[in-house]
Amino acid sequence: MRKLLTGCVIAAATANVVSAQVTSLTGTNLALKSGTSTLGSNGYVGTYLVVPTGGATVNFTINSTEGSTGTGTPHMQLVVADSTASFSINNTSATNYTTSNMTLPAGTYFVRDERDYSGNAGVTKSLTVNNLSVNTVTGGVATFSNSSTDNTLALAASNTYISNFRQGPGTVALTGPGNVPLLAGTSVQVDMARNAFNFGGTASGVSQGDVKDMLISNPGATTEAHQFQSFINQYFNTIVPSNGGKWASNEPTQNNLTMQLVDEQLNYAQAHNMRARMHNLLWGSGSMAGNQQPGFVNTLIASAAGGNVTSASTLRTDISNRINYYAGTNGNRSDKYIEMDVLNEALNNPAYWNIYGAGSGTTNNSANGIAGIYNEVAQAAAAAGNPNLKLYTNEFNVLQFSPATISTAGAESGSDAYANWYRNEVESLRNANGAVSGIGMQLYASVTATGGNALSTATMQKALQNLSVEGLPLTMAEFGLASGNTAASNQSLGPAALENAMRMMYGTPDATTFMIWGWWDTATSIAANGAPPAQMIVTTPGSSTYTLTAIGQKWVDLMNAFSTHLTGVNAPIVDANGNITFNGFYGDYNIGAQSGFSNLTLAKGTSQYNLQLAAPPNWSLWNTSNSGSWSSGGNWSTGGVASAAGQTAYFGTAAAPRTITVDGARTVGMIALNSANSYTIGGAGTVTLQGFNSTGGHQAAIYVAGGSHRIDAPLAPADNTTITVAPANSTLTITQLQPSNVTISTAGAGTVAVNNIRAAGLNVGAGTVKVLPDGTNAATSTIGSLAIAGATDAWSARLDLANNHLIVNYTGTSPLATIQNQIKNGASSAWTGKGIISSSAASVAIDGSNLHKTALGFGEASTLDLSTFAGQPITGPAIVVGYTLIGDANLDGVVNLLDLNALASNFGATTGTWTAGDFDYNSAVDINDFNSLALNFNASLPASSPAPAALVPEPAVIAILPIVSLLARRRSRRFNWKSDFKGYACGK
Repeated sequence: MRKLLTGCVIAAATANVVSAQVTSLTGTNLALKSGTSTLGSNGYVGTYLVVPTGGATVNFTINSTEGSTGTGTPHMQLVVADSTASFSINNTSATNYTTSNMTLPAGTYFVRDERDYSGNAGVTKSLTVNNLSVNTVTGGVATFSNSSTDNTLALAASNTYISNFRQGPGTVALTGPGNVPLLAGTSVQVDMARNAFNFGGTASGVSQGDVKDMLISNPGATTEAHQFQSFINQYFNTIVPSNGGKWASNEPTQNNLTMQLVDEQLNYAQAHNMRARMHNLLWGSGSMAGNQQPGFVNTLIASAAGGNVTSASTLRTDISNRINYYAGTNGNRSDKYIEMDVLNEALNNPAYWNIYGAGSGTTNNSANGIAGIYNEVAQAAAAAGNPNLKLYTNEFNVLQFSPATISTAGAESGSDAYANWYRNEVESLRNANGAVSGIGMQLYASVTATGGNALSTATMQKALQNLSVEGLPLTMAEFGLASGNTAASNQSLGPAALENAMRMMYGTPDATTFMIWGWWDTATSIAANGAPPAQMIVTTPGSSTYTLTAIGQKWVDLMNAFSTHLTGVNAPIVDANGNITFNGFYGDYNIGAQSGFSNLTLAKGTSQYNLQLAAPPNWSLWNTSNSGSWSSGGNWSTGGVASAAGQTAYFGTAAAPRTITVDGARTVGMIALNSANSYTIGGAGTVTLQGFNSTGGHQAAIYVAGGSHRIDAPLAPADNTTITVAPANSTLTITQLQPSNVTISTAGAGTVAVNNIRAAGLNVGAGTVKVLPDGTNAATSTIGSLAIAGATDAWSARLDLANNHLIVNYTGTSPLATIQNQIKNGASSAWTGKGIISSSAASVAIDGSNLHKTALGFGEASTLDLSTFAGQPITGPAIVVGYTLIGDANLDGVVNLLDLNALASNFGATTGTWTAGDFDYNSAVDINDFNSLALNFNASLPASSPAPAALVPEPAVIAILPIVSLLARRRSRRFNWKSDFKGYACGK
């Protein structure tokens, strides 16, 4: 729905571009101006910008002039969506001020060039906007669409903001218990639990238990209260007391507090994860006295308005008492709400304003007029635990029927769509150091008004942008339909009025809240008085459900449009890094269908998140108190028996070692182990590792988060499998890893010990992969490719072959040079380096009693003319690596004349490999290699010994020693056995 709407906005914008192509406007020609292009007081000039499909990066140039009279330096800001550029206008000659580049997605934007409140404190000089131009840096040409009356433009700008700035991307790194990442391919449900914007309405009633009290506990299924609660629980995230929050309802006689209904409503909001506003501390309804104020207050207002100073002082004391129970420590209620209307309709119903005035601005205490009342509320709320409570003004006739002035009797006159009167009211309180922290407005829409009074998004835009100059949160404190509308027009025209007003608020950057009033009443009240003007539901006594009106259906549609729910085929999929990525409206989310309200808040400006799920989707948790059969349901505490592709079997912290018997074939996507006490997974049943067959899937895994463990049952990877052993001191031992045609990868700092690896590929990403010492053909590994983390001469992981052999089949370029370097690095420091090592060779290397050192020999299978190696067939290009005696050039396990001939034939070479006699991996075939060969000459490696036994040199070894000097003399030319060693047959 939103995408279609955005497309319409863009299409309309494109039409404007074609007809206008305007990139520069004079200040006097800017269509929207809160006054003139000379801003002598705070306000703005503005227009609309259309960015074509594909978006654009733009900058703006504002030609401005500082006023010649007055004090201070005027401050100017250019605001587009969430981007703000600030300038000090300090030249009485026309000067260009240019913004840095702003990147804007396609759509329509409101451009506001303002003399802002916060930057102009104490400044009396004016600033004049002479010209505004836009320059497109990259992307399609952005142009102005300059109209103050085009409702389409106003709505398009709001929709552009909603589409691009009320929502954004989030990447969430997901883990389960033990911080184990979720398996790639896992589908994760993403449900918005509460929008960051406050959407809601009134909770009715005057006193607890009256006919309009709908927030009672556990209402019957067929009651109106149940229907009421059912609706707001699903479609409101904020509530506000209506009449129940007014002074007459809370203190009908002096010091007789009746806050039970308010407490019920605030507690309900908290229990149902809703926010709450409070309406209202004070309301001078009528020019002299309030009809919803207690009698003792009305008496004092009337007397104080007549000039009685004592009455004014007494009234002020009573206001302080009210502040204490309404927002202070008497009840500590203010920590249960986020916004509060302090003085409602201060100018439209000016009793309090006339008595106390805005304030002198010279003090910051409770006696400083209305500003002092705001300050006292702020102090009381802070003492009660809510220093961040937003304190609001609230007026009607702001977005429709806005006057030019309001008299001290509350009489409106003239017309000003920009509502400068209201901005001036707010500024008078702020200038008096009043703690005003939000601007509220009411719109009781007259849907049939015509002419300049017609309900119009273009008119709403004018006032909303002017009030935004204050830099305070904006709230639609009360939206409803005017009492002068007919019931028919309310239902026929009301839905559009609601949608336009809601989109204009949600599409205004500084707006935070939209509250609907007059949306519900009891069936009894409706029968007596007619339907509420903005009725959204029709409740039916004796029924369990309500009926939506046309306005109610519109509200539901908008709440759905402003929510993000990604389930089923639309749910994000965990990628190879354990992340999900989604785009959603900002707010609170339940990720992964966990119990409780929400587990993540998607916030503007933050795109990276980490989230641990207690019960991730597709996880089965082993009952850590048990050893026993895998197939027994009682051995799994959550998720049932793990036995499905993509499912994770999690074995958590156990008080003692546990043994799991695989008593039948099982398929899982991941095995996760996290316990200082070991798990042993044994039995005859094969565990197949198979991931999800979906986008991002076809990945299986084993993850060790803690401890050392064994898998003795046959383990068959069916999909590419990553084995992670996270702790450096942990080892996962797999004794029956089955042959596969997938890639095995490792991660983590620990060790993976296996019987062999026969797979399409091995990627040692971190830590150590060790083939368990065996020395027989059963332990020979065969892989299609080999990758080890790091780079030439700087490998960062290890493959430990112990006393076993390896075949690396390959296609394309031979990996011989890389493997040579990996072995060279692994052999450093007595086989303790990184790359390819042999722990068996390391043991021999430090054994001073054994002169017959071992190593890893390697070579091209074709060079060695091999069709099999260590019991495994070779059918194409391959590198073979074998644990053997140093000097065994042809890897047959014996050091003899064949090996000596290989060395002698290449003696003096500087680019040699093992098969050419380079036994110390330095590429040079020299006397050191000969000496190493000589020590092992005529020795053979036992077929299945983890390390060769100490060998006694054969007499023939002694016989080849004289060759050393001859080799030294002939290093400069190719060795020829027949001519150079004629007569030196070994043993003679």
